[in-house]
Amino acid sequence: MNEKPKNKGNLHIQKIGKRGWISLGVGLLGSIAVYSSNFLAFAFHYFTLLVHEAGHTIFDWIFGYPSIPYFDFVFGGGVTISSQRSLELIAIIYIIFGIFLFVYMNNILTAGIIFTLMIVYSIFAFTFLHHVVDSFMGYGTEVIFGVFCLYMSIRKNALIHILEKPVFAFFGFLFLLHNLKVSYFSITPYLFNPKAETIKDFMNISEEYLPIEPRTISLVLFISCFICMIGVYFMHRYSDWIKRALIKIIDRRNISSGG
Repeated sequence: MNEKPKNKGNLHIQKIGKRGWISLGVGLLGSIAVYSSNFLAFAFHYFTLLVHEAGHTIFDWIFGYPSIPYFDFVFGGGVTISSQRSLELIAIIYIIFGIFLFVYMNNILTAGIIFTLMIVYSIFAFTFLHHVVDSFMGYGTEVIFGVFCLYMSIRKNALIHILEKPVFAFFGFLFLLHNLKVSYFSITPYLFNPKAETIKDFMNISEEYLPIEPRTISLVLFISCFICMIGVYFMHRYSDWIKRALIKIIDRRNISSGG
């Protein structure tokens, strides 16, 4: 008699279904088509620009700098305009940490995570490192958004309609291919690639804060895109384990005592 494989706690390894693979294929072909046309690439550039500047804006606010994104719809550029640092914003962040620590005081695991995040935040917020994070997270936010879209395209259930899956895949690949493209052009020597250029955000990091070449940072971004695409697969494959871990984290009860 064949024994059924045991699955502790009804946890299942998730496989990408037929619709998921079709969505990925359609999304990949669609994004390649966009970057094969100068007109389409320029038009869809505003989507990546919006997320890019939103990333800078979000992290500016997190580190205490009131900011707003500004877009140049004529030449296709963008910039985040920030004001002087506000200690009130920093205080609000610590108040939020305090509220969460109070709410999850009975969950030792979550309280430990929150306290660790608060320590890490403090290290970054009160050193030059917050400038490094802010400069990097324009492109970093693009990658995160691309990962989110790819994951939504392969998950079992749709949010609204099944047709949203190839749309998610399209935007996922659109953002990730954009980051691969700009980082590749930045790390390729001028001798072999006349289009090579240095990413301004990374120039800022190199010239002002870290003694490393901008193209080294671009290489980190380039490799990160591939790692994140692989990560999407494993996020989906072990989504049951991730959901169980998240349930434990958001549970306000003392999970160590089972109460």
